[in-house]
Amino acid sequence: MSKRENLHKYENQTSVCEKCGIFVDTDVVEENKVVYFIKHCPHCGSHKTKICIDARYYQASLISDFHFLHCDDSKIKRVKGCPYDCGICEHHRQKVCMAMVETTDDCDILCTTCIASSCPGGKKYISLYDLQSIIDTVKRLQGNVDLLMLSGGEPAIHPQIFELLDLCRKANVKHTMLITNGVKIAHDEVFVKKLAERKKGIEIYLQFDSLRNSSLLDIRGNDVSEELRRKAVYNLEKYGIHYTLVCVIKKGVNDTEIKEILDFALAQKYARGVTFQPLKDIGRGSVYNKEANYLTLSDLRHLIGKSGHIPLNEMIPHPCNGTCISIGYLAKDRTPITNYLYSQFENREILKELMYYLPYLDTEEIKYDELLRISVVSFLDKYNFTLNAVKRCCICFVYPNGKIVPFDTHYVYHNENI
Repeated sequence: MSKRENLHKYENQTSVCEKCGIFVDTDVVEENKVVYFIKHCPHCGSHKTKICIDARYYQASLISDFHFLHCDDSKIKRVKGCPYDCGICEHHRQKVCMAMVETTDDCDILCTTCIASSCPGGKKYISLYDLQSIIDTVKRLQGNVDLLMLSGGEPAIHPQIFELLDLCRKANVKHTMLITNGVKIAHDEVFVKKLAERKKGIEIYLQFDSLRNSSLLDIRGNDVSEELRRKAVYNLEKYGIHYTLVCVIKKGVNDTEIKEILDFALAQKYARGVTFQPLKDIGRGSVYNKEANYLTLSDLRHLIGKSGHIPLNEMIPHPCNGTCISIGYLAKDRTPITNYLYSQFENREILKELMYYLPYLDTEEIKYDELLRISVVSFLDKYNFTLNAVKRCCICFVYPNGKIVPFDTHYVYHNENI
């Protein structure tokens, strides 16, 4: 077969030049079942970046089940164009499946890979009034708040963190996730007891990159030890608090630990999921080297498949934004049930909520506390950025002033702290 016969072109997209950062026309091509972006910059010339090692998966990921916001008058008119008009603008194609709230820019550690560029000594803390405004915005747009994530900085050190959690419950947020690096949970058992008093409808999103000190030191740039990670999990298990392990995967550092991490999660009673995130060149990404560290979503998906826990056909594109999110489910007896699970829900609205299988989706056969969710979430950076992916993003930051910004543009174009 000739090289020409091995070449297939997809619809062109708009990406960014990896050298100067301007928006550029981008050819999307398949060569020998691998998908690449070929970016054409008028200043820097053309350059080529691998996007997906599995063309069949890439084709499947392009099929989205769009679900627009209920309240059309909430969308602002196109002025400067995507991604500058976020509000959300009239060209955004998805509802908000997960509403993100930036609770603080303060943190108790300084990670070299922090995409929010937060650090000790931050001064901004969200007020109860502003959180209520955010919840009201989502309710106005969608009728309810299915999933709200309290992000940071480090939310656990917010002086009113328990009042914030109580407000979410009183406002009928169906499921609240609290992002944390685990330091407070590992060291402060009184804090964990207070979390346990509020554990219904709450899930901890626990930073958990590795079970090896050398990998943690490389990825975080400080000694966030393996012992601290295990202690945090121990305390969550002790008090029966549901949690998801969140692992930033850096090629050449902890990409060989997928099986080890999944084995660890499957051995825990209250682990509800493991989220793998390829290291990205955004935020405080000074340690990033494309040649050494670049991983695509499909690279990581294949590593999960090689772990032996779940077949590749059970790690499927998420129906909202399949080029950025892959999802799979295991029963706690280690039976892969992704395709079976999706076959049980004909309602397309519910399908999208399976990004995070929530307690209120329980059926007689499928229970929230009997599943382990495995996901790959590949955020956008200058290598895989496309405007199409931004428009399909269902994970959005909601601001107190009512503005809604896709996760992938919040940290690049709309966050005043960065």
